[in-house]
Amino acid sequence: MIFSAEKWNNGKELKAVMKVNTAISFDMMEAPLRNAFRQYLVPLLGDAMAGEVVEIYRFGPNPDVLEQNTEGATEREQLDSCLLEICKRANANLALWNDFDEISMRITDAGFQRQKSDNNESFQQVYKYQEDNLRTSLRNKGFNALDELLEFLYAHIAEYPEFATSQAYQDRKSAIVRSTADVNDVCFINGSRIIFLRLQPHLKFVEEMLLQPAIGDKLYEHLIDGLVNQSEDEGRRKDV
Repeated sequence: MIFSAEKWNNGKELKAVMKVNTAISFDMMEAPLRNAFRQYLVPLLGDAMAGEVVEIYRFGPNPDVLEQNTEGATEREQLDSCLLEICKRANANLALWNDFDEISMRITDAGFQRQKSDNNESFQQVYKYQEDNLRTSLRNKGFNALDELLEFLYAHIAEYPEFATSQAYQDRKSAIVRSTADVNDVCFINGSRIIFLRLQPHLKFVEEMLLQPAIGDKLYEHLIDGLVNQSEDEGRRKDV
């Protein structure tokens, strides 16, 4: 996990990556953050890379220090700090989106209870349209951060070879349409990671049922081999 009680600092750790009140407690957010990390980040990064991110969080450079003194940080420290910030931003937004209802209510021995506001309170429950807009915003920000995370790791695969063992990296190597940006260049989808994910089965269908028969099996296999080898060559060139 890339949030902790030790570094929570009255909610400032979460506030660094999204707009929340510092009164938010780690006890309330611990389970949602852990669940989102396991459900979204670990499958995307793979076990090895997820472990590396946790190690960076525990023992890596202090983001606050880097932000104030970027010139004094090594290139790897700056990369680690950027990687961790993207991961935490994705984790935080997806945690609030995924556990939105649970966070908004209490589950006790008496059953399920919602917060009740009275006229003496400064803050009251949001309107339904505000709640719906917030859900959508959290979801979009979270998934778009995952897309940003993938692009960052693809660009720095030499520095983070652990990511090369992930399923996401293996799938990308052999894919003709590889990223949200690839789709956006041809058909505007507002840079949405969610739309790109929903297009995956359709893209695969077109590739296998329309493109492969049109160009023939031999040329299709040659194309896929070329994409895989190109990805490996790019990785080797960055190692040099």
